[in-house]
This record gives sequence, structure tokens and C-alpha cells, in this order.
Amino acid sequence: MPDIKGTGYTASTPDYYLLHSASVWLNVTYDEALGKFQAERCLGATVGGVKLIVENTIRQIEVDGVFAPAVGQDVLDGTTARMEATVKELTADLLTLSINGTKRAALSTEAPTGYQVVEPKNKIELTDYISNIAVVGKLSGSDQPMIAILYNTISTGGLNMETKDKGEAGVPIVLNARVPADDVENVGGAYKLFFPPKALGVTGVTLDKSTLNLAVAGISKLTAIVAPATATNKNVTWATSNPAVATVDNGYVTGVGAGTANITVTTVDGLFNAVCEVTVA
Repeated sequence: MPDIKGTGYTASTPDYYLLHSASVWLNVTYDEALGKFQAERCLGATVGGVKLIVENTIRQIEVDGVFAPAVGQDVLDGTTARMEATVKELTADLLTLSINGTKRAALSTEAPTGYQVVEPKNKIELTDYISNIAVVGKLSGSDQPMIAILYNTISTGGLNMETKDKGEAGVPIVLNARVPADDVENVGGAYKLFFPPKALGVTGVTLDKSTLNLAVAGISKLTAIVAPATATNKNVTWATSNPAVATVDNGYVTGVGAGTANITVTTVDGLFNAVCEVTVA
């Protein structure tokens, strides 16, 4: 166990800052083939940050003779999850979402051509629920985002828009998560938090060939091997010392003219490099 100190700061502390403001995305899915999250669209540019609020209602069971809260007597009565943000991009879609209303093209008797009409409704319908929203933030120690996904969200904040001189109006949006109607006893159906792995830095790079012989117009592929294999950022750049002899494009080397040239690969993370000597004849 570590010794008690006067600060909780350690060498890994800078890796766990949630940087800047988050963004909000609608209808997020994970594409396993691409290995990344995708979304239908962004809710819009926000001002003042984004709030993610998860609250559990915990109740102590009362028992005669127990005069202080006791371990094991707590029960979870419920949980709620919501997102709050002020959106600066004023669109008809945003207004429709805020009031759980409808949107249509204006009739020629109502307004000039091109206007849209956002109207309230008398009831909440299933189509008013958004499949999910994702609050996406950037963790300092990873190039992967931290993502909170709220499911089956519904706007509960209404429309509260204020305009003022020398300023732009923002639309406060409150979206509350709901559990599926067929799984009401599972609080896990309301939200999930996806925490990214810590970024693992590059320690070196090698090439599968240290020398290469090519004919003029000949093409050969060099493969860069970034270490460690689990490095987070494996991106590399390629360069040639003599483009009149050989060129390189994403590892593909092409012989141009007789002579020798060095093909260098460099890692984006750490700027490690490896060289292959190319002879063209």
C-alpha cells in the first residue's frame, strides 16, 4: 500500500484530466469493423459546457432498535440520468426537439416560401424519444474519447430562449434517459459510461527490409513495424532522401532513376525512425 502523502498527485495524474467542453451526439452506434463509434448527427455547438447528471435514490430500511444508518440496510429505489446543455445553433430541428413538437413546411397562406412551422402536440409519442445521445469528452491520457450514452432520451426542459443586445441566443436543452418499456427493472438500460484505455506510447519502429533493389519503374512495399504492438498511435510518415532515384507513398517505393536513396519512416508519436537503403538500376 502507498504511504499517505499531503497530495493525491502522482506521475499518472496528468493522464486523467477530462479536457475542455464535451460535445453531444444523437443516435450513436459502434461499428465493430471500423473499430469506432459513429453518430447520426451532432446536437450542435454548445456554450457554457455540457452537464451529465446521474442520480441514485437510496433509501435506508427502518428497523426498530436501529438508531443510526446501518450497512446492508440501503436499497436502491431508483436512478435517473440526464444531460443539460445550451445549444447556440438555432435550427428548426432543435426547436422541435426542445418542445417534443412537430415540424412542417409553412403553407402559402401562412408564411413566405421556405419557412418551416414548429408546433406543439397534445401528447408525448414514441417518436419523440431519441434512441440514444452520447456526451463525448476528451481524456488527456488517451486519444480515445470518454463517452456517456443515455438511452431512450426525451426532452423535459421545454423552450426557454432569451435574447439580448450584443449577444447570441442559446437554447437550453435537457434530455432525460428512460429504460425500455419491456425492461423496466433494469437500471442499466438507462445509461452506460465508456471509459477509454490509457494511451500507450510508441517506443520504436523498424522496417521489414533494411535494403531494397529496384528496377526503374519497379514498385515494392515496405512495412513499418511500430513497437509496442499495443501502442495507441501507430501512425507514421514516409520520406525519401532522393526523389530522382526513388519515391515513396504510404510505404510503396517506386524506382525513378539509377542511383541510391534512403527511405525513412517516422512515427508520429515520439518521432522514432527507421531507414531502408534503396538501389535502383
